Amino acid sequence: MARGSSRRRWIAIGVAAVLAAAALVLVVIAAFTPTHHPEYRVICSSNLHQLGLALLMYADESGGCFPPKAHDDSWVDLMKPYLGSHLDEGLLYCLLDKQRRGRTSYRFVSSACGLNVNGLTDEQASKTVVLVEKRPFHQGGKLRGIWYADGNVDFLPLPGARERAPRR
Repeated sequence: MARGSSRRRWIAIGVAAVLAAAALVLVVIAAFTPTHHPEYRVICSSNLHQLGLALLMYADESGGCFPPKAHDDSWVDLMKPYLGSHLDEGLLYCLLDKQRRGRTSYRFVSSACGLNVNGLTDEQASKTVVLVEKRPFHQGGKLRGIWYADGNVDFLPLPGARERAPRR
């Protein structure tokens, strides 16, 4: 009996070792997989949309005007009353922004500073860029998230960015 018990123990240890090695391989593969995941764009789009809505609420209480010229990331402080409990790092940073320089991954565009949104036509609002990602994080550094004054979010390529040839 002792002999069969010992053998089962060694088989269980072998199976556990194989499972641990397989788990390690999966973790390593996941760590080196390129981050072209579309779900990151959905989360970043949601972040831009929530920050944009906070800017619109600010404008609504400020005679229709966006905040005046904001130095660096100080515009984030102006949004705190409008974001409430949603103001956390998850909202202020793109998931692909690993360096997290500054207080947010997003920049309030200087041309929108002090802009009166009530005076914009629908066409003007759809072309007025208000928030952008500081750096292009999406699709291998080719796309940058943008929030427009009409509330839409888009991800656009950088000027001059070329598509990679598909791998064969």
